[in-house]
Amino acid sequence: MLSKVSLRNLARFTCKPSTQNAVQRTHQQFLCQFKSAQVANLTQSYVNFFTSNQKASFTTIAQPKPQLDLGAMVNDVQNQSWEEIYKLLPIVASRRSFEYNSKNFKQFFGNVETKFIREDTSLISNDLLVELGYIYGMNRLGSKGFWERLISKVKNNIGEIELHQIARFIYGATCVATVAPGFLEELENVIQEHRVPITTALCGYLMPSILRNMKRIQAEAIKNQKSENRPSSMRAKLDKLPLWNNLKDHAVAQIEEARVVELIEIALALTAVRYQNDGFWTSVQQRALELKDEMDETQIASLVEVFGNMKKGGPNFWQEMESYTLENFERLQIKTLTEILNGFANSGEGSFRMWNELSHYLLNADLSVSELAKTVNSLGNNETLSDNKWEDIETKVLKMMPEFKIINILDIIVGFGKSKKGSPKLWSSIEEKILSLEVSRSLQVMLYINLKSANKLSPALATHFQAVAPKIEKALEKVRKMKQARIKPKKQI
Repeated sequence: MLSKVSLRNLARFTCKPSTQNAVQRTHQQFLCQFKSAQVANLTQSYVNFFTSNQKASFTTIAQPKPQLDLGAMVNDVQNQSWEEIYKLLPIVASRRSFEYNSKNFKQFFGNVETKFIREDTSLISNDLLVELGYIYGMNRLGSKGFWERLISKVKNNIGEIELHQIARFIYGATCVATVAPGFLEELENVIQEHRVPITTALCGYLMPSILRNMKRIQAEAIKNQKSENRPSSMRAKLDKLPLWNNLKDHAVAQIEEARVVELIEIALALTAVRYQNDGFWTSVQQRALELKDEMDETQIASLVEVFGNMKKGGPNFWQEMESYTLENFERLQIKTLTEILNGFANSGEGSFRMWNELSHYLLNADLSVSELAKTVNSLGNNETLSDNKWEDIETKVLKMMPEFKIINILDIIVGFGKSKKGSPKLWSSIEEKILSLEVSRSLQVMLYINLKSANKLSPALATHFQAVAPKIEKALEKVRKMKQARIKPKKQI
């Protein structure tokens, strides 16, 4: 159990001077109460205790905000039991219950990781194993050794952990680490043996997890391959995975029952594999409109991007999304607005008013490198943007050119290419940037296709891409012939 001193450091409140004595008088009472209480969240317990005392009031406009002293906790990790760490993890991970300090934050989780690797973990509960996987994954933390040990331990205990907990663990773990295919096969066996009902919540956890895991395995296979034959496509591998097919079938059948997070996770997963069932997307649209008042701006933006990428959604959906955007754009985050604009651009939807107001607002905002690149990509579809506006955009792009990564350069090429804009100076700068960077094979393909489409494939760039060009040209020619014959290609480039 935490000492009195460490507990005081753990939960220090900023109170009005008139309430300091009230807080001190009740502190000892709280310590006694805490010893016998089974509390999962220390901060919430502390808040509940003081807010129930009428003499204590806090200097916050809305809800009281406890200020945890993270620095005091960092060096005390080794002295705390795993039960105490289990209670602390979600508090620290929320980053809302203390004066956030990036160095202390990473040091705290680093010390927990060291404790996990060095000490006997036989007494660690399955609940804590799941929480470690979820929190470390969502915060992109943990070394290779940490993840190997954690995944192995959960795999060994798989028969003792509830299915939704295993799904939560895998969701977090796959954000950072590769889960061996055998783990997922065992999970499928657990579902079959115990006839566990597959809910939309389970699909929402596992479908994006399987996709992330498959992408990582695929990337490693391409990187390590020695032969000329590329590994089979991710979609082909997924089709052979019983767990994926089982989840997909249940998700499609039950999508009208999905809650907000589940709806979005399932829609994103099936967008990634270009799932084209019109009936499914009609049901997603209907459910999204039913739940729209429960969604935050990030969730709205995700849906707009999903429907834009899939070229789905009826007039009602797009009108609702446009109304939401126009009514709220001045209070939405820039990142949210760039994602919404991208969805409208891909779908070809949106009124003149929406495009005019949103583009004007974004181009006058303080955009990050990725936000500017994504905005340029989207505005390539806006035929009403004046030449003067494109000159202003080019000035911004040239100024930020040294900061662009290759994925940002691809966005810039797409935007200026579709609009047929950009001075020789801009395209020369783009060429220099591409030639100066190491580019993955998949991005080489995308750069080559879009540069050729924009008629900006210079001799120097053609030489740079000579290793991939013949295969790309052969594939493009095959697609052209199929289109001419009105035969739908089996594979997309």
